[in-house]
Amino acid sequence: MNKLSREAILKLHAGIYLRGDTLAVHTRKKMIVDGELKKDSAYDTVKINDTSDTSFKKALAEAIKLKEKHNEALVSANYHSRKQGKKSITKGTLQECLDMTYKKQWENGNNQTNIKIYMRDILNYFPPTITLAQMQTDAHYNGFVTYMKKTIEERPTNNLATFNNRTTNHRLSVLRETFREAISKRMLEQSKLLNPDVRVRDMGWSNLHVIESKSKKPISREDEVRLMELAYANDDVQHADAMQFLINGLGIRLQFEFFDPQFNIDCIDYKNKTINFFRHKTQQWSGDLPLNNTAYNIAVKYRETAIAHKSRKLFPNVTVRSMRTFFEKYGKLLEIKNFTPYATKHTFITRLCETKTPVKVISKLAGISIETVLKYYAQETPQALREAVNSINDSNIVSFIGHNSKELIK
Repeated sequence: MNKLSREAILKLHAGIYLRGDTLAVHTRKKMIVDGELKKDSAYDTVKINDTSDTSFKKALAEAIKLKEKHNEALVSANYHSRKQGKKSITKGTLQECLDMTYKKQWENGNNQTNIKIYMRDILNYFPPTITLAQMQTDAHYNGFVTYMKKTIEERPTNNLATFNNRTTNHRLSVLRETFREAISKRMLEQSKLLNPDVRVRDMGWSNLHVIESKSKKPISREDEVRLMELAYANDDVQHADAMQFLINGLGIRLQFEFFDPQFNIDCIDYKNKTINFFRHKTQQWSGDLPLNNTAYNIAVKYRETAIAHKSRKLFPNVTVRSMRTFFEKYGKLLEIKNFTPYATKHTFITRLCETKTPVKVISKLAGISIETVLKYYAQETPQALREAVNSINDSNIVSFIGHNSKELIK
């Protein structure tokens, strides 16, 4: 590898230059410190031991690590200590502290997409340049809580205009983690917090009280039949079939697994009548699970359509929005209360419970814990309740009702 080749490689690494038999590592940064634009820089060199390509590659690897250390050191939190040789508190802004915390805790994590949404909502309310110390007021806390409720209720994707305090609590959690990280980096003083008492973990930014939501009502077989008949009559065949696939589809959720690009006919083993799909909640593949006749027949029905489409999805023309509209439309037409796509998973699990399927089996098929099955999904239907009380009815005991019962009750 000649000098020109090495210089060409170094063009891919900004701030690393060839200087004789060394690699120079120079990092420059602009940053906001205490509300003012400041410049800072760091410089190091790495010795190239000899002219071999191996030594060059080794030196380059070391230079890249130095570059990363520069980037970590050149932050506003360290500006005063670098320039003045002493530790001091820097007034960290919300934007830079959020970005710093995101990179450390959430970047490339399973929940990074949601975290970005939470951060966006936070920055839509608070100015990005506000310091964390300036945020520590009751007015800011109460204002943000009120803003989040209004924002969530009015979002176009929130068709039913519903709101749960958990939504705001997710954002408050991001703020608390940001405050903790800023304190550790000396970008916020503990004494400036809304509640500076170190024994108070929420720092004054406490979660809202969460009321346990009512159990979602499973779709009855009678309502399912009525809906299928009306939907077919209205030529809403694809959406009706998609609904039935969701009801029978092993806990597949509309907004996640069903519309995941990975979920297509390649997940289905038509020979063995099984399916293997990626579950978003557990971040794991389900493993080969059996399809019942309803789900399998629907998969067969749309197989050719899926093969012809570039996405290879069973329902390439069905979207999340169109499915929600379908549920809203037929919920109103048939007067079915609380009829939403979320009911399909509850229906699948509830029907398994009604057939007295072992909880461990339900847990495996639905991809959820046993505790979750019992707490949230297993529904007490009127039929199940009646069967339960009738199960302890002992036919060998002669009833006294009708046999001088008035004489017995005195």
